[in-house]
Amino acid sequence: MKKIIVYTVLGCILCSCRIIEKEPVFPDKPSREAYEGFIWEKIEQNGLKFWAQKNAQIQIQTNPAIPGAKIVWQDSPKSSRMVMRLFYLPHKKIEDLLDILPSDTSWTQATECQFQEITSHRPGVKRYVLHPTGRDGEKYLIKSKTEPIPTTCNGWGVGNSGIRYFEIQCNHPDLALFV
Repeated sequence: MKKIIVYTVLGCILCSCRIIEKEPVFPDKPSREAYEGFIWEKIEQNGLKFWAQKNAQIQIQTNPAIPGAKIVWQDSPKSSRMVMRLFYLPHKKIEDLLDILPSDTSWTQATECQFQEITSHRPGVKRYVLHPTGRDGEKYLIKSKTEPIPTTCNGWGVGNSGIRYFEIQCNHPDLALFV
């Protein structure tokens, strides 16, 4: 009888144990100092929560219509630049974006692109970059040898200067955040 109880308890413990990917935790403070003349501000709006730098002329605003965030210059409020965008992934795979981006954004040309997972250095977060492939990849490689290319794939991909990426958090596998 003792063996049955021991094996039953042991079986219950083993069944309840599973490898759980550590969920991302929002940091108490940013990981580095603000740039000279800027201060850090915690933004919590429209379902987004992040640290952003601001000063008297430049700030980050969220936009529920996108959903995402943009940089706004106080002296020219109509000129802004998107810095974050949230996308719904219907099949919970980063490749869903290969169908979404051309139809939902300012994707202007037929471009062959592919996602590559890169290290995120954050538990529970997968990070991906979008690279041109095929003929577009060949053109990019030739051009990148002679000049800086900040973006590829109609602005959603990474070039040879700067970084643009997508993140998926394990606690929201149906959402991809473009940064």
